Amino acid sequence: MTVNDLPKGTQMGDVRIKTPEGIVGWWVSQWQKGVWIRKERSDTRVHPVFVDDLKECLNWEVVQITGK
Repeated sequence: MTVNDLPKGTQMGDVRIKTPEGIVGWWVSQWQKGVWIRKERSDTRVHPVFVDDLKECLNWEVVQITGK
């Protein structure tokens, strides 16, 4: 399943993703050129994952979906 396959209304904070580069983390928020992720859900630090176009993220693999 990819981000593009998620049902409408899915809270992205409940989605753990894997990028094509193998980076795995919980989606925190996004901006035009990337996504902020947490490696573990309980982490306070967020890490940027840069992209040329945010639409690239639609092809990222969904590893896990969970409620808060």
